[in-house]
Amino acid sequence: DSLAATSETTLQISDIRTADAAFWSESHGTSSGTSEEKPPLASHSTATTNFSADSSADNGAPVCSGPPPESRVLPSLSYAELHKRMLELEYKVESTRRKMALAYRARSKVQKEYEKLKAEVAYFLAPDQLHCMAKSSRGALWSEGTIRKALKVRLACGSRGYNLVKKILAPLPSQRTLQRHLEVLKSTPGALPDLLHALSEEVNGMEDHEKDVIDVGEVEVKPGLLVDPTSGEILGVPADPSTDTPD
Repeated sequence: DSLAATSETTLQISDIRTADAAFWSESHGTSSGTSEEKPPLASHSTATTNFSADSSADNGAPVCSGPPPESRVLPSLSYAELHKRMLELEYKVESTRRKMALAYRARSKVQKEYEKLKAEVAYFLAPDQLHCMAKSSRGALWSEGTIRKALKVRLACGSRGYNLVKKILAPLPSQRTLQRHLEVLKSTPGALPDLLHALSEEVNGMEDHEKDVIDVGEVEVKPGLLVDPTSGEILGVPADPSTDTPD
């Protein structure tokens, strides 16, 4: 019985080895020394990893000798998926081009309106005033023409009127800036052209009745008494009794 059991076990092991050899030959495309090309099971390209026992490794554990995981080839997309993706990208590119064209047209329109408005405002605003409209006027460098125009407004409108014009109409230098500008005017004996020019601006804004003046020439004063013929009063009597009465 023992011999029969051993023989049966030997036959089973032999059958297993024969089946394994046949399976290996069939899976590798070889049978009885001939090779046969098998069709691929799937349209995916995979990276194989070989494991080997490295004597230098700890505990004799198998070491991976294949490519790293990040370099493995992912399953390739099908043609339909690639075509769909390409159409989506082309649509996005075309949509972006249309948006850029619309933005360029809007930019050109706004720039033309800005240039037109700037040309219209330039009739009564100087470049430095336009600059102060976009930024604060504190510390601004005012041109000579703007200073002269501000002086005209100040002389014509007064202090309160000047501040009102400066607040609601146009950016103008502060009154202290105008004062500093007037401080540097030359004050020498003789005619003062700068001062006369400023006074001429003020006179041009006056009403007709404000231009009336009294012109008094040289008068010689002599001590004496005069009698007013209309009233008969004596003129020239001093009010202070201690004062000497003229002869």
